[in-house]
Amino acid sequence: NPNSSSFLNWWDINPNNGSGIEHYGNIHRETGEWNDHKISKEMMYIMESDSDLGVLSNHDYIGTYNLKYYYRSQNIHLWEDSKMLAENAGGYLTVFESLLENQAVAQMNVNAGYDVVWIGLYQDLNDSEYSEPDGAWKWLNGTKLTNISSTYLWSTGDTSQSITVSPTETTEYW
Repeated sequence: NPNSSSFLNWWDINPNNGSGIEHYGNIHRETGEWNDHKISKEMMYIMESDSDLGVLSNHDYIGTYNLKYYYRSQNIHLWEDSKMLAENAGGYLTVFESLLENQAVAQMNVNAGYDVVWIGLYQDLNDSEYSEPDGAWKWLNGTKLTNISSTYLWSTGDTSQSITVSPTETTEYW
């Protein structure tokens, strides 16, 4: 499906909806792994642009990757405000299309002086696939993350992360 992505980079047991209201994604670790966080949390954000926006007030240019330009806000904001500020500046909260891009931008964030940052990942509470903790996560460009529980397809037809087979059975996943 061109509007879905099986690329996931959640940190540890995330998404976990730990506080019961965690519906926005952020880079949580220097390695670029993601965490789900609550609407009331303020942090800096990473803005992506398809063109060089030059010198921007309240943003630091942190690098380029694959013809995209990345900027980090100088101030902390709520996720919704970060989204609006990035759009008003001519960009958008960063949307990762691959693990390599995720890691490259995470390294840019480290090089700029690491901090946790908002990214363009959110949980759509109005989507028919919404469920906690991992249902209806989307990038701002509309790409849906594949639910963790549906990223496995065993030869038995099962889609759970792990299955039980008898000692005489063999199975594969693909």
